[in-house]
Amino acid sequence: FDDTLAIGGALLLPVDGFGFTDSYFSDERAQYFDNRLNWELMGNRLNTEVMSFGLAYRLFDKLSMGLGVLVLPENTTINQVYTPNGTDPSTVELNLNIEQGARWAITAGVTYEPLDWLRLAVSFQDEMFFSVSGFNRVIIRGEEDEPVRQTINIVDGYSPPRFTGALALLDVGGVSVDLEGTYRAWSRYLGNHGEQTDFEDTIEWRLGMEYPFSKRTRLRAGAAWAPSPIGAQDGRTNYIDNDRVVLSAGAGRDFQVMGETIWDDVSN
Repeated sequence: FDDTLAIGGALLLPVDGFGFTDSYFSDERAQYFDNRLNWELMGNRLNTEVMSFGLAYRLFDKLSMGLGVLVLPENTTINQVYTPNGTDPSTVELNLNIEQGARWAITAGVTYEPLDWLRLAVSFQDEMFFSVSGFNRVIIRGEEDEPVRQTINIVDGYSPPRFTGALALLDVGGVSVDLEGTYRAWSRYLGNHGEQTDFEDTIEWRLGMEYPFSKRTRLRAGAAWAPSPIGAQDGRTNYIDNDRVVLSAGAGRDFQVMGETIWDDVSN
């Protein structure tokens, strides 16, 4: 709006379901179920819907800010379970009480341009995860006065709080360069059943470049380094992860359609 205010939103929906979650154990308890290995830090993020809203505002000519929220599903379930025959647990009488709510995560950032060719930025994003919590109240015939409470605490697709600082050199010799560092608080990480871990905080680095190949076409390339927060797995747990080197390349071209500029970008 008048080059001062921008408002946007996004809705990410999985293609194979809605509100999907799949819990598992990352330790020896997995042997009692499917005994599979899981990419813990990648998780099932693409299987969970995410809604986001945000706005950006130019405070001064060289200072801008942005503020947004991400909305993720949060389910609570309280189940009443009655076992009429304690020697035959396969037969139960069951009542479910499931409530679907939402978890809010804040994201915010500030951009400052002290010079025409220099841009500085900092941003913050809160922790995000999809959760199912509650309990089962189990009553066994003959033991009605002493029900058993089974706690439910499932955490899926955890993403830790992160702080990012970046600088961009704009159109220096025809090339624009962006350098970014991100601190991720992996020490706050919650396992799939809400348990604390001994993960370490990390700092990730990213470098990107853009070159104007022609008046309307730009070529881009980038590289990134993301160290693993997971230490040696020689004990009870078995989290799968490794340090990562990321390389990317792409191109973009703009088109004029009915007086409006439309960008078409391809990257890998």
